[in-house]
Amino acid sequence: MINIKAHAKINLTLDILERLEDGYHRIESIKQQVGLHDNILLEPLEDIKIICSHPDISTKENLVYKTALLLRNEFNITEGAKLTIQKNIPLAAGLAGGSSNAAAALIGLNKLWNLELNEEELTKIASEIGMDVPFSVAGGSCFAEGKGTKLSRIELPELDVLLVNPGFGISTRTAYQSLDLAKTGKAMATRKLLQAKSQDIKYIAKLLHNDFETTLLSRYPVLKEIKDKLIENNALNSAVSGSGPTVFGLFEDEEATSKAYESVKGSYPFVFKTKTITK
Repeated sequence: MINIKAHAKINLTLDILERLEDGYHRIESIKQQVGLHDNILLEPLEDIKIICSHPDISTKENLVYKTALLLRNEFNITEGAKLTIQKNIPLAAGLAGGSSNAAAALIGLNKLWNLELNEEELTKIASEIGMDVPFSVAGGSCFAEGKGTKLSRIELPELDVLLVNPGFGISTRTAYQSLDLAKTGKAMATRKLLQAKSQDIKYIAKLLHNDFETTLLSRYPVLKEIKDKLIENNALNSAVSGSGPTVFGLFEDEEATSKAYESVKGSYPFVFKTKTITK
């Protein structure tokens, strides 16, 4: 029996530079894992069986199922696996919950089936599954470019984070289709953060940026409300993560995060206090 933590992701920066001919987008982003996680339990079985604590997740459409099938076919594996998913990360939340589950399945099945694949090999397979899956394999703090699958590790300090989700989901495809590309790719916040090589928490917070906010904040006023509420509760800065709708705030220390948590927790369906993961 193998238990793997599937950590959520936030985007400290997300610059959407252009739409590519294949329909995907070229981006630059600082992707950062946080402590919030799902649990994936793997056990030997003759066939592939997925059990999930969330009733809305279809087994056949689940990325974990697709990942297990891909891996078994690619390496001609004759055995199967039972994968039990305990969900804690909200669905369609901009936190890479599905991608982190797929990455955890990759890592876990690599052990269960004794494939002995290294991180580079796992990351290559991950890129066939989804754009956030390679990062979820690598973990920690990474500069992501291209379609989001080309990764470079970077060093950032541990950050105190408050996650707030308004209780609904936004599909990544819908968010990209709603973008006004004439308004994106201007801030270049990712490059500014990389060039600064700063370990100062206040400076990092100052550079938080997400190009999706150009449309998300007007379409979903509650997201601006959450951002404002986090700032009112002494967040150094706040931003939407990924394609939303989860908003996160960065705080100076754990005490400040805890105070904001107590103030905000009764106002929204999902409020979670956590820290970033450094590797």
